[in-house]
Amino acid sequence: MVRGMVSRLTEQAFKTKRRLRQTRPSCILLRMNRPSADTRHVIRATSILLCLTLGACTQFPELDGTIAPDVEGTDFPKLVPIGPLLVSSAPVVDDPAETTQSLDARIASLRARADALQKRDVIDSETEQQLEAARN
Repeated sequence: MVRGMVSRLTEQAFKTKRRLRQTRPSCILLRMNRPSADTRHVIRATSILLCLTLGACTQFPELDGTIAPDVEGTDFPKLVPIGPLLVSSAPVVDDPAETTQSLDARIASLRARADALQKRDVIDSETEQQLEAARN
């Protein structure tokens, strides 16, 4: 009787293992059947080519009538080397003391202007009376 129970349990365990081996989840199958590096490069290149091909099928806007008539007959501007342009640019101030003095003077004038604007009435007395009358 014990042998029969042991053999039955062993047989049942064997069937369970066989059943588990036959039904694998798809993620395990994907890991086992992973494409090679060359295949991935081919897939990537094909998808990029497909996207570029689809992008090339778009219609471009009409650009013929967008140029103003007064500019239409003119020539293109001449290309000039950048070296002479950089040399002829605004000179850099060499004296930092002079720059500091000019900036201090500008700061003082801007502060005086701000003080004058803050002391000034924004609304004249006649407009203020009209607003008071409209509020009441």
